[in-house]
Amino acid sequence: MAEQVGRDRGAWAIAPHLLFAALLAYDIARTLRHALWRDEMQVYLLGAYSPTLSELFRNLDYETHPDLWHLLVWLAAQVVHDPVSMQVVHIVLAAAVWLLVWRFSPFPAVDKILLLLSYVLFFEYFVLSRNYVLVALAGFAVIAVRSLRPRAVLMQFVLLGVLANTMVLGTIWSMVMAARLVVFGEASLRTRLAGGAIYLAALGAALLSIVPAPDTTPYGAHLRFDPTHFNNLALIPMGALFPLDLQWLVDGVRFVFGPAGTPPPRFWNPNSLHGLLAMVGGWNQSVIIGALLSPLILCWLIVRDWKLVAEFTLTYFGIVAFASLWDFPGLARHHGIVFVVFVGTVWLACAGERIAGWREWLWRALLVVSAGAGLLTLAAEARPFSNGYNAAQWLKRNNLADAFILGSRDTAMSTISGYLDRPLYYLECECAGTFIVWNTRRTLSIETPEILRRTERALAGRSGDAILIVNHSVTPEELQAAPALGVTLLQSFTGAVEPTEDYFIFRVSLAR
Repeated sequence: MAEQVGRDRGAWAIAPHLLFAALLAYDIARTLRHALWRDEMQVYLLGAYSPTLSELFRNLDYETHPDLWHLLVWLAAQVVHDPVSMQVVHIVLAAAVWLLVWRFSPFPAVDKILLLLSYVLFFEYFVLSRNYVLVALAGFAVIAVRSLRPRAVLMQFVLLGVLANTMVLGTIWSMVMAARLVVFGEASLRTRLAGGAIYLAALGAALLSIVPAPDTTPYGAHLRFDPTHFNNLALIPMGALFPLDLQWLVDGVRFVFGPAGTPPPRFWNPNSLHGLLAMVGGWNQSVIIGALLSPLILCWLIVRDWKLVAEFTLTYFGIVAFASLWDFPGLARHHGIVFVVFVGTVWLACAGERIAGWREWLWRALLVVSAGAGLLTLAAEARPFSNGYNAAQWLKRNNLADAFILGSRDTAMSTISGYLDRPLYYLECECAGTFIVWNTRRTLSIETPEILRRTERALAGRSGDAILIVNHSVTPEELQAAPALGVTLLQSFTGAVEPTEDYFIFRVSLAR
């Protein structure tokens, strides 16, 4: 009998590890099936079409991010000239985040599983290949060292230097933790100053890489403040801690139980703020202020350590202040950084003293909400994330991959460029290219009549047909307004999770 009880206990003990392995294997497979979209492909194209490091750094002048993620992708692209190389790098980094959480976090197994199922760690920072995963990896590494080896101050400063070079919001988090380490670090003043010097050098490199070229023109390249957009800042805490949209649930139920042909739901960039405001009848200042303060209130209720709460508060206000100056509150992928910082704060609190009672259940309730959003992303398997891969494969199958291909919008076209592994003719800049150069040479946006006029100019002096690809439908009336062009629709790809990466492929030629 005792032997049977021992076997049962052993089975229960190993069950969480088996579940962890199964979830990790599934997310790896899901990542390899994921069709990249333009923000992911831009980084790969920069790496694949920058033959030297010096050329990479020149091309990065127009990217307002630190260089670490670009360097890793560049190294991978030099070995394997295929977008999958970037996804493999991202899988390694995301798996490392999961292993850090599973092996070193002080949470019970049920909380670890819920955390790994969260919208951020299960989908946004695993399946999508972006630099945000580096924030989670470097940030959690710092937290793990702080909780397990607090006297390893130099190691913490080195990791903070890595965190500073991940992305801007990670840089803000690193500055707060570095300041804490200088003031309260468990080491001699000489050691803290030496570590601080190492960190400042890394921070300086990050800040230099963030500064854009003078002729950079993307949205958000220049800081500004618009007080009329203040209410939008409430999207940040709601997207971070409550990444659920009631419409997700409604669409999911309709898809499962509705009539045949009901389109699968789009599960991406969830935020509960709009649903909350709809419940109270529109914009409400009390709701906005409550939403903005909710992370601080929840942090205090769960953590109850003034130093940790103050550290979280400084990081949170730094992120909100930057979003305000940038005039861009962001989407779920940006809000996820606040979630990661919140998790790190609770991690440190649990490492010192186990959270129990209603505080534990409040923490677990937050994890359940985010895990629910993470599980809902499984519905995204029912539709392509981007149709760039499908369009590129169709062109290859129909022997059109080597044709003269031109199109708009250039950002959406770059996804096809990456999958075809060749330059395309971008109508925004009226030039051939792969990655997008965010300078004044390109037009930010052009409408269909201008697309057709620029197509005529591009075909002048050329013989034979060409392929025109646009990421929106074109009406017969719009085509009739360009009598000099012969335009025939060949194929369309619609229904992507990212709606701007649906594609309409035309055969075009100059009328003779």
